[in-house]
Parts: sequence; C-alpha cells; structure tokens
Amino acid sequence: MAGTKSSGRPGGNPDIASYGFTTDRPEPLEAHLQLRIPASMKEGLDVLSDKNEFVRQAIAAWLSLPADTIAALEKLGDRRNEFIRQAISDALCLSAADALAAEE
Repeated sequence: MAGTKSSGRPGGNPDIASYGFTTDRPEPLEAHLQLRIPASMKEGLDVLSDKNEFVRQAIAAWLSLPADTIAALEKLGDRRNEFIRQAISDALCLSAADALAAEE
C-alpha cells in the first residue's frame, strides 16, 4: 500500500513526477477507446507490427475527410462499407509500395 507506514515509504515517492509518461506527439494519447470487432478483423490486425498506431491512423484519416464527403458516404447506406473497405485497401497498397520504394 503506497503511502502507509507498512509500505516502507510514508507519503509515497517524492520523485514520482520524474517517472511520469512523456510523449513526443503534438497531442498526448490520454483518451481510451474500446470496441468490439469480429474475430476475423482482430486476426487481421494481429499480424501488424503496431496495430494500435494503424487503428489511430485509420480513424484520423476518416476524421480528416471533408464533411461533404462523409455526408455523401453516409448516403451510400450499406454500400458505404464496401466503398470504405476498397479505399483502405487501395491506401494500404500505395503505402506498402511507397515503403518498398523507399527501401530501394
């Protein structure tokens, strides 16, 4: 128990601020998001080296779309998901091609 006489450190660690988390990001990652996805989607994410960053970038890409584009996609209804899936697939292919080209 931190801060009790039995813990051996009455009052806790006086240098706790020096052990805090820091970030080099423009905005710290303070919010937490939890969602349920199909097992097949989870398996697809598990092969990525940094699935959390991938999901962050995918959400950021969606949120950076102009409002009229998002409104148009919403009007597609059920076809919207297929359109988004294809757009993400295309973006991943371009990203992989760019990464390979940079290595050469």
